[in-house]
Amino acid sequence: MTANGARPFRRVKGAALLRSLHRILPLGRRYAALVRLLNGSGGRLALPYLGGELIHPAGWGRQAAGVLALGARRLNPEFAVVEPSLAELPAGALVDVGASLGAYTLFFHQATGRPQVAFEPHPVLYDLLHDTVRHNGLDLVEPRQEAVGAESGEVLFRLGINGEVLPEEGEVGPPVRIRDLVAETERRQVRLTRSGRRVMPVPVVRLDDVIDPEQKVALVKIDCQGYEGRVLDGAAGLLGRHRPWVFVELHPALLERFGDTCTGVLERLPVDYDWEYWSFPLPTMQGRKRGTTGRMPPPPGGRRWPDRKSFLRACAEVAEGVQHHVFGRPGRGIESRNAES
Repeated sequence: MTANGARPFRRVKGAALLRSLHRILPLGRRYAALVRLLNGSGGRLALPYLGGELIHPAGWGRQAAGVLALGARRLNPEFAVVEPSLAELPAGALVDVGASLGAYTLFFHQATGRPQVAFEPHPVLYDLLHDTVRHNGLDLVEPRQEAVGAESGEVLFRLGINGEVLPEEGEVGPPVRIRDLVAETERRQVRLTRSGRRVMPVPVVRLDDVIDPEQKVALVKIDCQGYEGRVLDGAAGLLGRHRPWVFVELHPALLERFGDTCTGVLERLPVDYDWEYWSFPLPTMQGRKRGTTGRMPPPPGGRRWPDRKSFLRACAEVAEGVQHHVFGRPGRGIESRNAES
């Protein structure tokens, strides 16, 4: 949304104080009132994050408090799944589908220093991603304001702090055009996004069409709120040609809106890869004793499932506050899909 450069921001006040308070009384995002008191609720803040700074709306106080109190690795415990292996990453760029405001962008930059192509269709989040990239001097990162799917064209997208592609059928809410959103004040943009009540058409592309066949791809990360299967449908050529590492976050309940399942997504992944299956508690759920289904939630460090079958059982349970991840790299393909079906 910024055509002529980054918008102004200010460095957050009280970061060290909040971290100290959180160690004594771990309230995490409940420190939002303190963040607002010290920094106000307008404009943008630069939050310390993995040796860099994440550009973040001051109006999203709970999310800012979470970044400050919990830190990157507690907010994203799944970093620990891929980080130990990144030193062995083959040559090539990283493709990030669902980059949001740049948390993974900074993580991948710190861990690898590799070129990245970061896709984020949400206009407000893309604007923040663009400014995070520029502010941190990430010259090897190419942000793209596009959704990724099975076919090129346009899709409806719901504004929200995460944002999500909407299915073709169903109630979608009041529409807004990108140029109308750009015309709003930043405070209004932040409020519209936080409400999650507006939708807009956004461009969608296929990875097979937009990633140069001559450009080596080392890793593809996908986190797009239930649209993961469609992303993979449009990336079959890339996966077969480059055989990159693959890291996917699965959203079982959201997949259902597109007539998809966790099993369906896994069936699209390369067979001859070695796969790891993980579940993590959401940061706000860490420390809870039992989920809504009665199953004990994963420990803060995550739970690695021994095989695909047990992972799919976990995905089938509607457990509150659990996120699921699949990580694979070319290998012997130890598991037999037929044996696990």
